[in-house]
Amino acid sequence: MSQRPFKPKNVRDAHKLSEHELRSWRQLLPPFSEQMLEKGKDPGFGYGDLLAFGIFAVLIKRIGLKPETLKPMSKFIVDHCNQTLWEQLGQEQLYLEVNLETGISQNPRFISQVDNYANQDLLCAHMVVPLQVLLMHVTGYLEQQGFQPARQQLNLRYPPSVVTSQ
Repeated sequence: MSQRPFKPKNVRDAHKLSEHELRSWRQLLPPFSEQMLEKGKDPGFGYGDLLAFGIFAVLIKRIGLKPETLKPMSKFIVDHCNQTLWEQLGQEQLYLEVNLETGISQNPRFISQVDNYANQDLLCAHMVVPLQVLLMHVTGYLEQQGFQPARQQLNLRYPPSVVTSQ
């Protein structure tokens, strides 16, 4: 099975995006704009990409952030979605701070609970996006389309790690 089985239509359908929205986000956000520039690269999307677009859809369409403000953090979000088991992602939340003067998002991180992670800067809005509901939405869409997201998680690509014995 392809590591990138989804076409743009799948992304649009899963997140109710117009062709224009998806095209402009792909051109603007580095993980996808770089993919578009590489010649001979499969133009499809993987499971993590599909979830990342769901995060972007929440931040842009529901919360109202401008796509440009997500540009600096988009690689971080896409990489995390592609390298983390969905079981773990379901326990996490995306935490962001948005500077109210500049509108620029800063300090993105995935957390398991909201404690004292918040910057005490009064010029920052703090946003938390729980991933569990988004994962349920994406999983439901995938199952409707005949995909098996839980099985696909076995094929995650992890960077090499050193194993030592004692």
